[in-house]
Amino acid sequence: MGLFSSIGKARASAGPKAAAPAAIAEAQEEPFVVLAPVSGRPMSLAEVGDGVFSEGLVGLGAAVMPSSGEVLAPVSGKVVMVADTRHAIGIQTGSSSVLVHMGLETVGLGGRPFEVACTVGQTVRAGEPIATMDLGMLSELEVSPVVIVVASDCSDEGRITYFPSDGDVVAGRDPLFECDPRP
Repeated sequence: MGLFSSIGKARASAGPKAAAPAAIAEAQEEPFVVLAPVSGRPMSLAEVGDGVFSEGLVGLGAAVMPSSGEVLAPVSGKVVMVADTRHAIGIQTGSSSVLVHMGLETVGLGGRPFEVACTVGQTVRAGEPIATMDLGMLSELEVSPVVIVVASDCSDEGRITYFPSDGDVVAGRDPLFECDPRP
């Protein structure tokens, strides 16, 4: 099962895969850094309290309790999935997939608190806006706005290095973790 197949209905890229640009192809097996997608308080996935993420079923990563609703690309790559409910965005970087998941139990909201600023097939650079979340609406609905970011190739602790933080992180600037996709 792929990283994005368990996220619900999603728009995924169609047709044959195009050859990767040379720069991405060369970096396929190199470690990559994942930046904070939102500003706020960093958290471990264990603190999130959602079994799918807390148990690392879709990969390892980190979470941020947002102080702002602006969501930035945590890595550079190609957008390969936008959930129909706009709560999740998948980005392919080299040979690895990174998922940005906005909020807990947000599928049933029909996308109302989210605006997506990217499309499937679009190339994004780390730090570029990819979505916004209406934190006020999520609060009114009593839904956790926590933003989770996981990398599919970081499926065991030996392949991920976390960056410690003594306080809040800044979206698009501060690293959360590094993933090493090499076997």
